[in-house]
Amino acid sequence: MTAQAADDDLSDRELGSRLAEIAEAAGAVILPLWKSGCEVTAKADQSPVTEADRLGEALILRRLAELFPATPVISEEDASEFGTPARIGPCFFLVDPLDGTKAFVRGDPNFTVNIGLVNHGHPVAGAVVAPATGEVWFTTAGGVLKRTVGATGASQGLAGRRRHCARQPHHEAGSPGRPEGRTGRG
Repeated sequence: MTAQAADDDLSDRELGSRLAEIAEAAGAVILPLWKSGCEVTAKADQSPVTEADRLGEALILRRLAELFPATPVISEEDASEFGTPARIGPCFFLVDPLDGTKAFVRGDPNFTVNIGLVNHGHPVAGAVVAPATGEVWFTTAGGVLKRTVGATGASQGLAGRRRHCARQPHHEAGSPGRPEGRTGRG
């Protein structure tokens, strides 16, 4: 989806809610691996990465590509392996499929799944899910809502505002640091 398509196809509330659904689905993939003793390897910067990071990211990238095919994505694991694209445009999704990998590995509940939509350097929509505690935060037209994983009813409102992205072209694949054909979608 281009940012304009987000404006056309989804209301403010629906965009944040849709991102929350994706983040919850990633959390559902990640949570069974928490405290499981899954293998931990080191990225180039020596920070840890697990199967949970990779599986969560793959799910998020697949779902974003299905729902928003023209909006580029910068994701942590893809960027750590291939670098960030030289050009991405003013509007893109920013994804950290498992923020707090060290806590996750230790068995601490302090890790989240994060998806944000960025426009001209400013976050304009997003969702954060804490799989271990069942908490979900996501943007709406009126600010930010908090609910529990799987809840569809009333949510607790939090203060805030959001703005949509303007129309933009999709960035080019094969930019420096990224193999030909890679678009930041895993």
